[in-house]
Amino acid sequence: MPAPDLILQKPFILIESGSSGLGGYPSGSSLNFGEVVLTNDLCEQYAVGDNVMFTTVGEVLVTYDGVQYSLVEEKSIFYKEVLPP
Repeated sequence: MPAPDLILQKPFILIESGSSGLGGYPSGSSLNFGEVVLTNDLCEQYAVGDNVMFTTVGEVLVTYDGVQYSLVEEKSIFYKEVLPP
C-alpha cells in the first residue's frame, strides 16, 4: 500500500512496523523493526524502503486506510539493515 500523502517536518520519519529483513528480534524491549515509507525533505540518512530498527519510546502511532504507522524522530532510529542481494 502506498504511503499517505503527507509532508513531514524535520526530524520526523514515517515507518510501517514489520519484521527485520535479517531475522532480528527485539526480545521484549522497547525496540521495533519496520520499513521507512516517508521521510522529511531534509532527511539525508534514511530513504523510503530502508529497513530500520527504532525505539518505540516517544513514537506516535497513526493509522491510514487500515495500516498502522509509527511516526518517529530521526534520532529514534538505531540503524538501517543492509539486506543481501
